[in-house]
Order: sequence, then structure tokens, then C-alpha cells
Amino acid sequence: GKTYEVPFYQTVDGGELQYDCVLPYEKWMGRAPVDLSLLCEREGCCKVEPLPGIFLCSDVKLRPPYVPSVQPVALIPSVAERLAEVEKVLFPMAEYEPYSDSMTVWRDRGALKVYFPLDKSDLRRDYRNNDVTLGRIVDILRQIYADDRSDVGKILIVGFASPEGPLGRNTRLAGARAEVLKEYVNSYLELPDSLYEVANGGEAWGELRDRVEESTFDCRDEMLDIIDHTADLGRREWLLRRLDGGEPFKDLLRSVFSDQRNSGYMRVYYTSEPDYNAIKINRAQGMIAEGDFDGAVSLLRPIREDKRCLNTLATAYYRLGDKATALDLFKQAAAMGDKVAIQNLENIENDY
Repeated sequence: GKTYEVPFYQTVDGGELQYDCVLPYEKWMGRAPVDLSLLCEREGCCKVEPLPGIFLCSDVKLRPPYVPSVQPVALIPSVAERLAEVEKVLFPMAEYEPYSDSMTVWRDRGALKVYFPLDKSDLRRDYRNNDVTLGRIVDILRQIYADDRSDVGKILIVGFASPEGPLGRNTRLAGARAEVLKEYVNSYLELPDSLYEVANGGEAWGELRDRVEESTFDCRDEMLDIIDHTADLGRREWLLRRLDGGEPFKDLLRSVFSDQRNSGYMRVYYTSEPDYNAIKINRAQGMIAEGDFDGAVSLLRPIREDKRCLNTLATAYYRLGDKATALDLFKQAAAMGDKVAIQNLENIENDY
């Protein structure tokens, strides 16, 4: 349904006229085998004479021009995000809030706890599981700092003491235990003071109540009633000591208070940059789909050191008609194991 005209050239008798004519591929051409003939005519000043036609070929099966494939790139989590999946001590900075008495940090099952002997604030690596815990604390922080896309936003350390003994002494002990843990971490990493929030949780009555409620103590309900309805902490402890001849309090000493003689609980809040390169690559693929090949090249060229962008960048160049640059980039991507680039390169080199 279309006519393609050959530009006029003057020739002398017996001369030759050579020309190329390129017909764009259209969808109908691929539906069935195509025959190709050239109809010829000679046009003078006064008349048009038909000439014998030229039969070129028959039963030609045409395929559309090859369009390289691209594949969306998955966003790679930062080190902090990856660690947070297994280290429950890590929280995104967006969830940070200053410590308050209502914060039930002891319920963080993944919290890192460092234990102290009775009535002591000396940090001993050889006490209970302290050596492993202290090593984990430092290792987590070091991994975050080593990643360009991760950072520490805040380190919250809450010190506690068990409710046994004088309130004033326990409060001072809880604060000292939290401070000594901060000093330990800082001896390895030398972090600015602004990153730390060292809070004194005092006597760990909230945790004690949770432990009693989960227990099977004979006087469980009576203990909970004392804890819930006695505001004076000194009297609260006195009543627990006197309950049922002191046996329930001995149970607390054996099974609960020993675990509360710790520095408290540690939360590390982190900041994390998105995987901007992956976001740009996926956006460039959308631009290619919309025909904005120049825009895709401009977006990806600054990040071409990221091997994930090579196949998409090559595709943009290929669609622009710069086959040489495209092939070079496809080869680089294929050499790095990009399966989509390997298939693209194979199709192009085999004259798809």
C-alpha cells in the first residue's frame, strides 16, 4: 500500500544505475512468507513506459528487528538492613525514641545483655556469657561503619539493677553499669558522645513483674498484687520478702534476680541509604520502554562502574543505533555473568 520512489539520476545509454531501498519492517510482514518483486518503469518527458519486472525472491520469512531484553534489578539491602534481619538489637533510626520508664526494652528477645556480679559494676569478660556478647556488640558496630550505605544513628544503653537491696544504691549501680558498657564500646570504636544515650533504668520492677507473670510460682498472684498495688518501692520489696515466710522471695533470688544483675539492654539504631543505583537502573528501563533512549544513557552513564547497569546501558545504545558501543557493553556484562546480556549478545552476533 506504499510507494517508495527512487531518486532521479541521469544516465547515458548503456550505463548502470545502482541504488539501495530500505523498507521498514511492519507487523504484517511476519504473518506469512513474503515474495519480493521489483516493478520497473521508464519515465520520459512525455510518457511513462513499463519495463519488465525483476523477481527478487520468494518464500522469505521475515522477523522483526531484534530488541534486546532487560531485567529489573533487585535492590541490595545495606549491611545494617541485612544485619537487622538476624540481629534483633538493631532498629531503623525512624523508630528511635528517647528512653522512658514506659519503654519495655527487656521484652526485646534479641537484646544484648552483659551481666555483672552481685552489687558490682566491674565489667568482666569471663563472667557468664559476657565475652561472646561483648564481641558481638563490637562486631555489629564495626560492620555497620565499614559499609558506605550504613551508619549508626544512636546507641541506647539502659542500665538496671535487681530490686533487692536499698533503692538509692541500686539506682546508682544501674547507672554505673550502663556507663561502663559505654566506655567498653568506646574503647574499641571511639564514637562521638552524641551517638550514645545512656539511661538509668533503676530497679528492674517491670521486668520482674513480667517474669513473675510468666512463672509457676505458688504465690504468683500474691506477688503480682504486691507489685501492682504498692507504690513505695522499699515497702514493695519488704512485702515480697515477708510473703509466705520468705520462700517466694528465695525463689526470686534463685531464678530471677541473678539475671537482672546486668547492664540492662542495648539497642542500636541505624541509618541506611537506599540502593540508588538499582533505582536508577530500573528507572532507565522504564525510559527505554517509553522510547527515551538518550535519557536512559544519560542516567546510566555516570554509574557504569556498577556492573548491574551494563546490560541496560547497552540496550539503550543499541536502540539508539550505536551498535559498536552496545556490543562492547554487552560483552562486558556477559563476561561478568549477566545471563540476560549473554542471551542478548548471542542473538545479536547470530544476526537474529
